[in-house]
Amino acid sequence: MRVIHTSDWHLGQELHGFDRGVEHDSFLDWLANQLVEQHADALIITGDIYDTVNPPIPAQQRLYQFLRRAITESPHLQIVLIGGNHDSAARLELPKHLLDTSRVHLIGGMPRQNGQPIVVQTLIALRDETGTPRAVCAAVPYLRPGDLPAVASGERPLRTLYQQVIEAGHAMHEGLPLIVTGHLHMSGGTVSELSERRIVIGGEEAVSSDIFPASVSYVALGHLHKPQLVSGQTVIRYAGSPFPMSVAEKDYQHSVVVLDFDTIGCITIQLVQTPRPVA
Repeated sequence: MRVIHTSDWHLGQELHGFDRGVEHDSFLDWLANQLVEQHADALIITGDIYDTVNPPIPAQQRLYQFLRRAITESPHLQIVLIGGNHDSAARLELPKHLLDTSRVHLIGGMPRQNGQPIVVQTLIALRDETGTPRAVCAAVPYLRPGDLPAVASGERPLRTLYQQVIEAGHAMHEGLPLIVTGHLHMSGGTVSELSERRIVIGGEEAVSSDIFPASVSYVALGHLHKPQLVSGQTVIRYAGSPFPMSVAEKDYQHSVVVLDFDTIGCITIQLVQTPRPVA
């Protein structure tokens, strides 16, 4: 099974008054072609789809046109899209009832009931071209204060939530690889000062990687724009932005992550460099 991980598109961004639409069009066209050429089974996009909570109409059109093209040209492709700190959770989820919910999964904010997170609603079975489940994706979006569970004094709510998610993910399809997403700042991650907003989740600005145990096969992260691997008990990776969002990022090697899972759950990873149509 093959999964592509990308992040931090920031559709609608302007840089010193210059619209980035040409660059976004180039990237999205390239990505749609990659999904076909790479025979991808799933695409995971880990937040900051838009640059602002109220994105311009052309930015929203780009997203919807890309989704339509991707699921049309790749007939068995599943898409998992989570919200980031730049996104409006409600806006991202608005069109989900018009889409094929078995193939396009929009999780703008943490599902909740009576003020508590519903972790099972973040779980998605990822299937190969035959329809056979090959992995489970726990699609955890950017977490706002009201998304975290109530915990006893001294416990960390973010760690508790991810423990609940991971346990539920393993229980859903026992033995299948588990992919967990997040949109947060991991301790040790390299920051792009000019283009990333400071975020604090559950009182933690930089989250320790030990919240992800070795039982998780891959942690797909968004928020930091530099593609990078974070040291931990498992494979924890930021896909990074598709092209520079500020001058601080001009020397980054922007890419998408291609994950291959074999029949026994072993994972291999390659990075595919994204195009840069504008110097």
